[in-house]
Amino acid sequence: MEQTLAAVKGSDLVMYGTCAAFARHAAEYLGIPCARVFYSPMDPTRQYSLYTDDYDSEKVLKSYGVLPTGMNLMTMIALNKWRKSVGLPKWRINSTYTKLNGRKILTFYPTSPQLMPPDPAWGDHIHVTGYWYHPEESFADFQEPEELAAFLAKGEKPIFVAFGKAESPELAKLQLLMLEALKQSGIRAIVQAFQIPEKEKVNTDQLFFIGAVSYPYIFEKVKAVVHHGGNTTNGMGLRAGLPTLIIALALDQYFYGRMDHRLNLGPKPLYIRKQLCTVQEIREALADLLSGRYDAPAEDAAGKIRQENGIEQAADAIENYIATGIT
Repeated sequence: MEQTLAAVKGSDLVMYGTCAAFARHAAEYLGIPCARVFYSPMDPTRQYSLYTDDYDSEKVLKSYGVLPTGMNLMTMIALNKWRKSVGLPKWRINSTYTKLNGRKILTFYPTSPQLMPPDPAWGDHIHVTGYWYHPEESFADFQEPEELAAFLAKGEKPIFVAFGKAESPELAKLQLLMLEALKQSGIRAIVQAFQIPEKEKVNTDQLFFIGAVSYPYIFEKVKAVVHHGGNTTNGMGLRAGLPTLIIALALDQYFYGRMDHRLNLGPKPLYIRKQLCTVQEIREALADLLSGRYDAPAEDAAGKIRQENGIEQAADAIENYIATGIT
């Protein structure tokens, strides 16, 4: 906690996410207001949830029930000794992370309200702002590799398959399964997969393997995208108007895959947390992705996302919260 206290001391606002709740306790001790930042739904709603595939039901609302209890138990174990040492009251099983000193804590979801419509019951202190980036600025100085330019000029627009830099034995298997599915289907693709053995990374007229690359740049060059479903990557792809297939590793990624599919922006997600998908399942999902049925909805969603200004909305909310106490 000493490092956290030193880091936030003198701040106008402490912003923290899912795995940094200890910062809220430091802010309480120092008398600094807080803001929560989440990339998937944490505030109870009937509309949607990480924990059930249902929508708009009492079952959805009830699925949030274990979250406060679990957070409070962990806090009691990890921080009550420290809280006592600095004179703060003991954290209890019925304590809340949604208020500080009786005031509702400012809360942000930096995602599109198309995917996560705000629940009117939440109140004005919770904001689904839109994404917090300017993609057009992120590749202004990016130099297109000559080999990639040559690949793009050789045939129809490819898809982009991006697995990021996470590594595990299961991911290594998945990347080889995807490679086989692409070869069998004949789909042209740019592939970013760091666990495929180098001997397998042979560039051809069908497949081009790439390392680090600007996503906003590459999304302008392709006709669809496959990725794990992280909030930022998903938003960049949708902003570019790309039909999207999500192969999810975690609940938040699966949530965005479900929401994409619900909005007709891509196929039903493949969720590999419990069981790895097969080559045939990947081939079928790729065929669905490129069927054309998602093209128009993806373009429509892109137009709406481009109208969102998440950074401006968040800045306005922060200024109001600090200056007036009005969210």
